[in-house]
Amino acid sequence: MAASQKLSQSPFRSTRPIAEADTSGPHFTAEAILDAIDRGTRDDDTAFSLEWTSAEMLRDRLTIARARSLFYSAAGGLGWGLPAAIGLKLGRPDRPVVCLLGDGSPHYSVAGLWTAARHEVPVTFVVCTNTKYRTLEESAEELHVPKGEYLHIPDLGIPDIARGYGLEVHRAETLEDLTEYLKKGPDATGPRLVEILQR
Repeated sequence: MAASQKLSQSPFRSTRPIAEADTSGPHFTAEAILDAIDRGTRDDDTAFSLEWTSAEMLRDRLTIARARSLFYSAAGGLGWGLPAAIGLKLGRPDRPVVCLLGDGSPHYSVAGLWTAARHEVPVTFVVCTNTKYRTLEESAEELHVPKGEYLHIPDLGIPDIARGYGLEVHRAETLEDLTEYLKKGPDATGPRLVEILQR
């Protein structure tokens, strides 16, 4: 099925007008990142595991053409997305699995990367690095807690951690680079992690 046909038939795609994303870099908007992910996955049968605070507009910008393709924690538990993606791939080895993460949440379950590498589970982990702990930032605003340095998390080096666990690692310098990397996901034989900088 052609991508345009799949897009028009998708029952999970918003019919609202979608604003054009700001695609300037090197730190990209969440909208631009989601559009790049969509271009890299819309032609296959991708299932998504999600733990990325910036993905609230995900339903508007991703082409999800079948049920049971989007998985996220209903209660907002931290650290759920990474191991959930591994379990999703083990349960549905016939489908490509992409895990969308911020740069804070992986640290609650980072050892899952070792599990993926050890058992050669071919998940593609997309880490959107904005050097913020956005979940806590939003909670702090709601609870009127003063902002502080504890919300700023620079230099965590998630790609280095993933490489140490044995994953293939890539830094996407452009949106096109991210799209092309994701297109190779269905042919991967082991876990991969790609980082892109986010505003």
